[in-house]
Amino acid sequence: MIAHHPTAVKTTVAGLRQHIGKKKLIAVLEFGSYTMRSGCHQAADFVDAPTQVDQVYFKQPKDSQWNIENLVKILRY
Repeated sequence: MIAHHPTAVKTTVAGLRQHIGKKKLIAVLEFGSYTMRSGCHQAADFVDAPTQVDQVYFKQPKDSQWNIENLVKILRY
C-alpha cells in the first residue's frame, strides 16, 4: 500500500480490510513524503488511519521536522 495523506491511508486500509476480511493486516507507515517530513500533517491527523490494521510499524526519516512518538502514544490508548 502506498498513500501519502492521512485520508488516503485510512481509505486504502479500509479497502484492503474489505478485500481480505479477517486475515491479518500489517501496515508500515513511513513518513517520507515532503508534506510528512515538513510536519504538514501531525499526529492527530493519523489517529483514525490505522484503526483497521492488526499491527502497525512506523518509520520516521532523520530529516523529519516532527516527532511521530506523539502518534504512537495516541494510538496505544
